[in-house]
Amino acid sequence: MHFMLGQTLKTRPSMPHLSGPELGHCIREMGLNVPTYFVSGHSECEYAEQIKEIGGCRYFTKPLNTALFLQTLRTDLGIKG
Repeated sequence: MHFMLGQTLKTRPSMPHLSGPELGHCIREMGLNVPTYFVSGHSECEYAEQIKEIGGCRYFTKPLNTALFLQTLRTDLGIKG
């Protein structure tokens, strides 16, 4: 599952035809400066380190810590409060 929320993208790091790191690189190559959030049910996703190295990409594990996710989202989008 993936969705756009304003100017952000939330998706899984493992997809049928494209890996999370590949998607992150595609987004950056297109010149899009969109904060991208990958959420995985695996504590140690094979892509986690690669995802963290891609600028503007974040990696979270399930169960999602909603407070941490929202705080990260606020910080990345420059929302105070």
